[in-house]
Amino acid sequence: MRNYMIGLVSAAFLATAGSAAAATYEVGDLTALTAGEDGGWVGSIAFATGSFNDVFNFSLSSQSDFGAFISRLATKPNQLLSSFAGVLSGPAGFSQSFNFAQFGSTVQSLDYTGLLGAGNYSLSVSGVAGRGGFYAAQLQAAPVPELDSYLMLLGGLGMLGVVMRRRRHTQPS
Repeated sequence: MRNYMIGLVSAAFLATAGSAAAATYEVGDLTALTAGEDGGWVGSIAFATGSFNDVFNFSLSSQSDFGAFISRLATKPNQLLSSFAGVLSGPAGFSQSFNFAQFGSTVQSLDYTGLLGAGNYSLSVSGVAGRGGFYAAQLQAAPVPELDSYLMLLGGLGMLGVVMRRRRHTQPS
């Protein structure tokens, strides 16, 4: 019986040792988070040895300028992640890969900026780690004013110009 239990525990350990780790983060309405005190969503994400695939789900309540920056700072070059990648997915089959950069021998980053419409989005960050560690993630979305907002602004400036011109003409010389 004892050998059977040891065999079961060993099999369970071996089955999970090389498996992929995944975590899902529900960010919520990123447009509202960016407008608040926090200025977006920021997190420090832990990963274990082996492959990982973390997913960040968020929504945008209006068309927004979106930006995401994922960075990994290793203490030694042999601690860098391999296959470090990010993919953003959204409405109507939208899919965009992140830009990858490596600075020196210990810093890796993924970044993306672009104009996104309102809807639900999913950001997948994946990689393979020789040993556990952390990476930092920052997501921001700034709402883009609608055309009618710009037209109202121009109309208001035009009205101010008319008032100023009338005041100039009615003042005695």
